[in-house]
Amino acid sequence: MRIPFTSVDELGRVFERRAEPNTVHFEVQVPGPIDAERLRHAVRDVLAVHPLLRARRRAAGPTRRSWWEIAEQADLDPVEVGTGTIDAERERLFAERIALEHSPLIRVRLVKTPERDAVMLGAHHALFDGVSCLRLMRSIAAAYSGEPDQVPPIDPLTIRTATLPPHQSPNQDPHTAVPTRRSARIARDTHTPGPGYGFALRILDTEPTAALNAARQYGASVNDMLLAALFETVATWNRRHATGYGRVTITMPLNARPAQYREEFLGNLSRIVSIGVADTERDDTRQLLGSIVRQTAEAKRCASPHAAGLVGAVLGAGRLPYPLRRALLAAGQLAAGGVTDTTCLSNIGRISDVFSFGSAADRLWASPPAPMPRGLSVGAATYRGRLHLTVRHRHALLDASAAEEFATVLVTHVHDLAAEIATLAGATGALS
Repeated sequence: MRIPFTSVDELGRVFERRAEPNTVHFEVQVPGPIDAERLRHAVRDVLAVHPLLRARRRAAGPTRRSWWEIAEQADLDPVEVGTGTIDAERERLFAERIALEHSPLIRVRLVKTPERDAVMLGAHHALFDGVSCLRLMRSIAAAYSGEPDQVPPIDPLTIRTATLPPHQSPNQDPHTAVPTRRSARIARDTHTPGPGYGFALRILDTEPTAALNAARQYGASVNDMLLAALFETVATWNRRHATGYGRVTITMPLNARPAQYREEFLGNLSRIVSIGVADTERDDTRQLLGSIVRQTAEAKRCASPHAAGLVGAVLGAGRLPYPLRRALLAAGQLAAGGVTDTTCLSNIGRISDVFSFGSAADRLWASPPAPMPRGLSVGAATYRGRLHLTVRHRHALLDASAAEEFATVLVTHVHDLAAEIATLAGATGALS
């Protein structure tokens, strides 16, 4: 079976760099032992059930889009048992490139420690998004526990050609406008510049997480609150580093799957939008949050798969030779024009599953890649009543101690917003 690349697939391929593999991070931690062979067999069962997991890239010519070939079986065993600490193995896994020419385009790493075990999933962003990783982890946990994997009743491959809203082509994104000013960069703070990614992880307890959810009664979602906190974090961070923060913009993926299958289909089916605020809005928290609420509501109204905005239209264009697209990216011509957002927030949302690998997982983290010049992304997921935040950063932007400081500033702003939401809504009781 052959499946043509979408512009999003092409974009994921173009953004692949040796120093920063274009992989999505998903991870669960379990306060109990996980059997390595049982996990290996579970992953093997999942590979057999989901055909898109056996996809590998095949070239179609220098000026034509590639296509995915669905192999009868995977080319390699993606499971590996790490021998280091959880933090070290996480950095090692996400420093490794996943070749598009060999299936599967995922890696699963089991890390065993005396205190807890971790199952880490890395998936190439050319084919998979955060929701896909959530779906895959659910499948792996079910297979590990001997439970059936509930596959949707329609062919998962057909969703890649889902009907778009009227008057919108696959490469158009009405909510990703061409910026008129350059987006600000997060201030650099590193004493150990180099390739690869680092991760700073945080968990908000049930009480502040519940307070964030209470914002819904005022018309703001948890995602809106996190966007506002991230805007304020970038401003605080850059002020501390004596750097003007200018025009801050945040990339936000939107799940474009059909409503009845929001967490079911594999693939990179997120639509990318850019959220920005005017200079006059960013210093007033109520105005900031109100602007975000209006922008996200409008963006969600027209969510559709395969839309990648201006960057996708250029770098994901199959008609341009691949070496030329790589040259454009390497030269930084698009980033220099302000196309690249300041940072990214990917919120998987509230996860109802409790993943079990003999023992129930009690921690869950996920994050998108953060290619330079952005260099930092934030992943969010609410699991078992607690908000889990991941600050994923390039070592070229922040070192480990700076990333921990950035994460602390972010959590502080999230706590402040959760505590002040009723006051911010004001007498009208609404922020929209």
